[in-house]
Order: sequence, then structure tokens, then C-alpha cells
Amino acid sequence: MQGGSAASNKPSKPKSFKPEQKVTVKKSASKFATDESIASFVKGNSYKVKQVKSDWVLLDGIMSWVRKKDVY
Repeated sequence: MQGGSAASNKPSKPKSFKPEQKVTVKKSASKFATDESIASFVKGNSYKVKQVKSDWVLLDGIMSWVRKKDVY
């Protein structure tokens, strides 16, 4: 088979976040880095990014690490 879309073969790359950037925790987010459940009052709210490490962002205000895929 020839052709094929290059986009379909491309792995989805996590977005890049920067400290001081404001992000919102997705309603679908479920766990913090500590494996604790994310409380419903956290979901849908905006927080400032304090630190960024590989697949995680540390959110100011709740001082917890959340997966990059769980914020936008």
C-alpha cells in the first residue's frame, strides 16, 4: 500500500507548558502524580503552572502535579 497520511503515523505529542502560564484542569482528569483522585472542585478550574517536568505540571494554588494531558 502506498501513500498514507503522515499525520496518522505521527504520535500525539504532549503540549508544551511554561511556568506562569494559566491552565484549566480537564473535567476528565482523574489522578494526581501521587495517585490520589482529583477532587471535583479542582476540575474545570484554572491554575497557574509553577513547574514543568516531562509529562507533568505542578499547579500553583493546589500545589499538586497533574498530567499534561489532563490540562489545557
